[in-house]
Amino acid sequence: MILFSILQTKLRKCGWLNNPPLVCAHGGDSTNAFPNTMSAYSIALHSQVDCIEIDVSRSSDGVLFALHDRYFHLVII
Repeated sequence: MILFSILQTKLRKCGWLNNPPLVCAHGGDSTNAFPNTMSAYSIALHSQVDCIEIDVSRSSDGVLFALHDRYFHLVII
């Protein structure tokens, strides 16, 4: 199951700031999981971020997938 209904922003009051910035997790929580994985997205959601930025690429046969770098040779496995 792919979670694309991730952007459920809840505005939180901040006593010292009228318009607090939103916290967006780039690729999910990449400090505790590999970026752009379901684990990274899940951990980020549980930490109550405001949004998750997902890097989407398209394969040569038209399939969409999440990957930060556009070129596979830049990915370290």
